[in-house]
Order: sequence, then structure tokens, then C-alpha cells
Amino acid sequence: MTSLLKEQLYEIQRQAQSPSKDLFHLIVTKTQVILRSWRISVRAEHRMTLPGEVRKSHSDFLLEDILHKQIQRVFGRSTLEYTLNLCRGQYDFLVRMPDHLTVHILSFLGTSDIKRLSETCKKFQKLCNSEDFWEKCQSELPHRLFHVLAWDEWVSCPLMATLCRVVRLLSSLFAILAARRGDSLLGFPSRLIGLLKQQRAHDLAMFS
Repeated sequence: MTSLLKEQLYEIQRQAQSPSKDLFHLIVTKTQVILRSWRISVRAEHRMTLPGEVRKSHSDFLLEDILHKQIQRVFGRSTLEYTLNLCRGQYDFLVRMPDHLTVHILSFLGTSDIKRLSETCKKFQKLCNSEDFWEKCQSELPHRLFHVLAWDEWVSCPLMATLCRVVRLLSSLFAILAARRGDSLLGFPSRLIGLLKQQRAHDLAMFS
């Protein structure tokens, strides 16, 4: 899994709290924590001040309490905790997976799970609303529904072949509508398929 990691693990920049106008830039790589700062001031003596930079290895950063307090003051407690976890080797591999692989995995989730996942971070929000993701869902859902029902035993009948095509169309339509609206419309095709399975079992019992 470590092969999924890029050289730069995390990056964030922010302006210090008022009344200070200084800018801070935090970078976490595989081996270092880098904190850069720019002094912003209207005073002439500060205009030629060069940016400051602090570089620490992961092991050294974990012991730097003063640097911890500075990062917490500028970026907040959550950013400090996240940085400390990265230095301890606690990586969030899921958000670091290649997009095409993540999209493939997400396409097997239900709409309610997709909605909740999209609220966890910016990356999942972007992926869950991308055209590639919904095209993947649209192509996967009918295939899974037909596989479960063993449609190949039904399509010899012209009426059932037509019904199969209708269900395929409804499945794709309701998958898209449910995701766009964030509700449980996807349950309708599932209930329809449940009724079809019951009818199939009844017909087999009648002729057995």
C-alpha cells in the first residue's frame, strides 16, 4: 500500500489570525515537515524581510512542542493531529488511491452510502459527483440486477425479453435520479425485481 503514496503527503496554507496578516504554508512529505512563513506588514522595515522556513524530520517534529503550538494556532487542532498522524505513519490510504480504482469500488455502493461518503472529504465529494462515476454506476447496476435474476432463462419468451429491457431502463433511470436527489428511489427497481422473482417461483411451482 505504501506504493500508493506520493512524495508530498499533505499541503495547506492559511493566513494567521487577526491582527496578524502573516501567511503560513505547511507541507508534509514522506520524510519531512516543512513550515514556511511570510511576514505581511505595512512597515517599511519589514518589507524586505525574507520568508522563514523550518524543516524537521518526522521523528524530530513529533518532539517539537513549540512547533506544534504554532501549527495549532494558525491551522487548528485538526490539522495538527493530522500532521502528527502522518509523521507516525498513520496514512489514510483510501483517499490516496488512484481515481479510477476508487470510482470502481464506489460504484458498488448504494445511494445512501454514496451520499454519506460524499460528505466525508472534498475528494469523495468530487468523485461522487463526477460524470465518470455515474456512468460507471449506470453501466454496472443493470448488469448486477440481471446476474442475480438469471435473465438468460427468461429471455426466450418475447414478453419477458421486453420486460427485461424495461427493467434495465428503469434501473438506470432510478439509479441516476436517486443519486441526484439523495433519496432512496433506488428501492423501487429492487421491489419490482422482488415481485418478478416471486412470480417466477410461482410459475415454476405450477408446472413442476
